[in-house]
Amino acid sequence: MAHDIVFFLAADDETAAATRLRGPGEAFEPVTCRFIEPDSAIAEWDMYF
Repeated sequence: MAHDIVFFLAADDETAAATRLRGPGEAFEPVTCRFIEPDSAIAEWDMYF
């Protein structure tokens, strides 16, 4: 089953952890990746990152 995943950059771990329940909101510029297949995501992300 495909999933949507949101990536964003935070200044530190505490700032990132504070978004856990509400998402990045307007404080961060998110990048949404749609229809991520967990089985192939790691190999594909390895190419980009």
